[in-house]
This record gives sequence, C-alpha cells and structure tokens, in this order.
Amino acid sequence: PATNANSSDADRSAIAIIPMPSRQEVWRVYSTGYEEWLRSTFWRTKEAGVADTSMKAALATLAAAGINDGEEVEIHVRAAQDESGYLIDLCDDRWRAVRIAPTAGKCSITPGVFHPHPIDARLAGTRTWR
Repeated sequence: PATNANSSDADRSAIAIIPMPSRQEVWRVYSTGYEEWLRSTFWRTKEAGVADTSMKAALATLAAAGINDGEEVEIHVRAAQDESGYLIDLCDDRWRAVRIAPTAGKCSITPGVFHPHPIDARLAGTRTWR
C-alpha cells in the first residue's frame, strides 16, 4: 500500500498514514514500526535490503516534507471524540476500537479509525487516532 508521510502533528512530529485493507495505520515517521514497514515494503518490491544510511536519509526527507509541506493532523492517544461519540482503543492485534455513541448506550467495534500500534515511547508511546 502507498503511504502518505506528508503530515505532522501539533508538536511538529512527522506522521505517516498507511492505508491497509481494513484500516488506516498512523505512525510517527521516526518510529521503529514505520521504519520496519518501509524496509519490508522495499523488500517486497525490490527483493533487496536497504542500507542504514539510505534509510536514515529517506526518513529525514519524509519527515522534513511532512513537517514543512504537509498538513497538520490532530492525533489522539488511546481515546478520541468525534461527531458520533467516543472511540476507545482496544489495543489488540486487529487495531480495533470501540465506538460509544450517545444513543441508547450503543457500542460498536470499529476497525477503520486512525490509530497505530504502540510506537517509539520516546515519541508517542501508544496508538494514536487522527
């Protein structure tokens, strides 16, 4: 899948949004998870590894583009509110969230919201929603 790394959060941290079949993953560009995703995508495309210096340069370029030229996105950690209610991260391997709506205690599992796996604790420390 293609990635959109041209975003940043309010703290000017570069954000990558990766469309997946059942969800969109949101990663900090400078996170182990995003680097692993880039490396595996390169491997599947070229059947070759990526030199550490090349990866460092690619991440720096993507981060600079996201911070300076991209749109700012709002990131939420573990819980978020939108127009239909609240989202609470289930922190599971399927990246699901519970949506709690104000109508009659309605609850649903929502896999398609913006939230990534736990990422570099120094940068965010958890999944986030956009």
